[in-house]
Amino acid sequence: MSSTEKDRSLIIGFVVLVVVVIVGFAIMAKTDVKGRPDAGKTSALDPKKMTEEAAAKGYEVHFLGAAELSKVEHHNDCVVMYYADWCGYCRQALPAFLEASRITGDALMYAVESRNIPKGHPVGSFPTVIRYHTDGRTREVHKGPRTPAGYASFATTH
Repeated sequence: MSSTEKDRSLIIGFVVLVVVVIVGFAIMAKTDVKGRPDAGKTSALDPKKMTEEAAAKGYEVHFLGAAELSKVEHHNDCVVMYYADWCGYCRQALPAFLEASRITGDALMYAVESRNIPKGHPVGSFPTVIRYHTDGRTREVHKGPRTPAGYASFATTH
């Protein structure tokens, strides 16, 4: 290999390395340490906006932030879905949960994205759907099918 060929190979290798580093930094700037979309870069963390978008599509689900979540869990007879927008199972379950809100009538249904869940909250996996009762202490975890009918049945059965 001549010195010109070596120089060309080194230059190409260097250019490839620079491109990889730049792309890596661009990806890191848009995600947190676990590769999930960064909280500051996504609208999924704006519960008010998410609720408005759901209502515009005819869904009766209210998206909550951390402050609203504690009030709902302790003072309402309702169903809450805890989900993560990076979770594949949640991407399938959330549309079914939203659709269930059309079936349930006046049942109170809420959804909370994982980054809006306060630290120390007992939800450990996603999606998790819990029914809270008005006494603030009794709760049940949904174990049934992740379908609109399954969620609707869970929300309306006492």
